[in-house]
Amino acid sequence: MNNPFSISVVATIAICLLVAFLGLPFGYFFITLGILPVGLSIFLLYERFRRLKRYKKTTGIVVELIEKKEKFPDEATSYSVYYPVVSFSTYEGKKITAQWQEAISPSPQPGEEVSIGYNPGNPEDFTIINHNYLNESIFGGVGLLFIIIGTCFVIFRVGD
Repeated sequence: MNNPFSISVVATIAICLLVAFLGLPFGYFFITLGILPVGLSIFLLYERFRRLKRYKKTTGIVVELIEKKEKFPDEATSYSVYYPVVSFSTYEGKKITAQWQEAISPSPQPGEEVSIGYNPGNPEDFTIINHNYLNESIFGGVGLLFIIIGTCFVIFRVGD
């Protein structure tokens, strides 16, 4: 359970139960429900950009997509995720071909050029720069929506 999203869900549930147990107004429940996802989204984006500042930028070519079947816990159906394999050259001229550790959708197609950042000390540790930040954006957006709903409940005293 080292996944930040899992930790956030558990922390959100614990705080919401505490808010409900203390009998605080309904609006505070929604505000609490929104604060953790927004905070986690900001943290994940900050970490991604902090990491990119240390990395050297270059371009690479997607040479392959590795398909892996994954399942949701407790479900029989599986779904496909794709991990791009990217080939690029470091500034020192070393040729690197490595699989990106994140599955992305939509995946860049083989032959497509992508902007990447790589760790100068370990070039196989790289990230695709021009992929969207959809996961962080959705997570933060949902949290922000809960904060807005909760604030409306508090301001208009609905549910007290």
